[in-house]
Amino acid sequence: MAEVVVQGDDLAPAGVGTARMAFAPHLREDLERFEALIEHRPLWQRVSAITIACLVHGTVYFGANHFPSREPRLLQLTAFDHWVPFIPLTAIIYMSAVPLSLVAFMTLKRVIDMRHFLEVFVVTVLVAGVVHWAVPTTYPRELFPLDTAAHPTGWLLELVRRVDTPSSCFPSLHVGLAFSGALALRQVHRRGWWAFLAWAVAIAISTLTTKQHYAADIVGGLVLAFVAVGLVERLNRRFETLASIRKAESRAPELANAAPADTSSS
Repeated sequence: MAEVVVQGDDLAPAGVGTARMAFAPHLREDLERFEALIEHRPLWQRVSAITIACLVHGTVYFGANHFPSREPRLLQLTAFDHWVPFIPLTAIIYMSAVPLSLVAFMTLKRVIDMRHFLEVFVVTVLVAGVVHWAVPTTYPRELFPLDTAAHPTGWLLELVRRVDTPSSCFPSLHVGLAFSGALALRQVHRRGWWAFLAWAVAIAISTLTTKQHYAADIVGGLVLAFVAVGLVERLNRRFETLASIRKAESRAPELANAAPADTSSS
């Protein structure tokens, strides 16, 4: 007796095979999109991406810093601001805010992680830039004269004071970038991100010991970091939901045609 081999689709009800064929291209598209998101990027592409982000940072920050919308307002130093000592040596830590973002970004390899980090970075810079431009505040650096000969890193802090005017105090972008960068890594490096968090704390302290910021600026920087991370995550969820709805709506006619007709009678 001859053996009869029957394919799975031959046993399926009429229309099911057609529906499966209709679904297959979309499943393949979703799979390709997923693979693209988890695909690793070579070093040169990561360097190029973070370089562009740093150019955006420099343009927005120094634009608001040198061309504020109004005369910067001088705030009063609090007792805590006076209590924190002036330590020019910590300028090295203060200047490591951007390197923190660079190092953090270079630890990422997947497209989806890189995109999320860059989105948080850019949102942090843009929000801070708008506030710096619209509501500029200034710091009384003249109360803390710098003797470059007496301090090994005095020249570094002097360079900062020459390039960076004191009119972009609130919120502290150094603190905002440091903490938003650390927070953006928490889902990727569940253990290692604590090292970046400790680095961010050191940067926050250095903004006070270099007399670049008020204590209130640190609080503003922390709020900025959480707002930027939360906003990016919320927008990503919203747009992904909208994309899913629109995709389902676009498939509706095709799926309706692929579905088997109901021929049963009551």
